[in-house]
Amino acid sequence: MKNFKKIAVVLAALMLITASATSCSGKKKVTESSQSMIEVSTPQASDEVGKNKVEAKVKQPVTVEQTTFTINNVIDINKSIDDGKYIYISYTIKNDSDKDFPTDALNNFCITIDGKVIPYDVRTNVYGLQKIKDYSTDFTVPAHGEASNYIGFVIPEGTKSFDMGYYATGNNNDKSNVVLCTITPDDYVSAPDGMMK
Repeated sequence: MKNFKKIAVVLAALMLITASATSCSGKKKVTESSQSMIEVSTPQASDEVGKNKVEAKVKQPVTVEQTTFTINNVIDINKSIDDGKYIYISYTIKNDSDKDFPTDALNNFCITIDGKVIPYDVRTNVYGLQKIKDYSTDFTVPAHGEASNYIGFVIPEGTKSFDMGYYATGNNNDKSNVVLCTITPDDYVSAPDGMMK
C-alpha cells in the first residue's frame, strides 16, 4: 500500500510539472500541502499562439522584441530508430531584456512536417545528455546574455523538408511570436569535430 501511495504522489508531481511545461501563458500560484509554491501556467487562446510569424534561415539571426534567435546548424548525427532519425538543431538565443527567461524544450520548440506538428522528443534529450558534449538541459537565457544549446527531434526517414519553430516567449511566456525556418536535407551537416563525447 505504501508503494501505491508513493507512485500516486510521483504521478501527481509529474502531472503538475507537465502542466507547467506545456502551458502557454499567464501564471497562477498553486500551493502544495507542504506549503511550497509552484507556478502553473494558464493556456493562451489558441488563435493567439503563433499569430506573428517571422521567417528565418539557417545561420541568420532574427530579432523578435528583445530576443534574437539563430539556428547555427542542423545536424544529422547518423542515428536512426524504427520511427525515424535523430536531427539536432544547434541554436543561440540572445536576451536583451533585464530579466532571465526560461526556454523550455516542450513550450518553445516544435517542427512541422507536411502540416503535422511534431513536438520535441524526449529520446533525443536522453541521447544528447549521453553523447553530445556541452549538451544542457538548462534552457534559461540570462538577462543581457545569451545561451547556446541543442534541441533534438525524430523525423521520418526521407523527409524532404520541415519547418522548425521557436516561440520567442521572452520572460512573459507569450507565444504569439514564432520564428519559422524551413529546413531541407541540403541544410544538414554531419556532427562537427568535437561535438560528440
